[in-house]
Amino acid sequence: MSFLMENWQNLELAAIRVGFGEGLVDIAKKNNLVVALSADLMESVGFGKFYEEIGKPRAIEVGVAEQNLVTVASGLAAMGNIPF
Repeated sequence: MSFLMENWQNLELAAIRVGFGEGLVDIAKKNNLVVALSADLMESVGFGKFYEEIGKPRAIEVGVAEQNLVTVASGLAAMGNIPF
């Protein structure tokens, strides 16, 4: 659907996290280096679809450990991956 003025009433509304999750899936399908990281918020931030469609090796849940998530993301980036 094009985003023209005459179409503004026909847009489907969705939560930002839904769009974020769908966008991340699209990016991950185009680039195998994209990895999704979550600190026990996989569903809350829209990564559920990523986990279902892309799979476990590229969807990492570190638990309630934000500091650890940053360290894991740094390591993944150092190895050439693209962490989100």
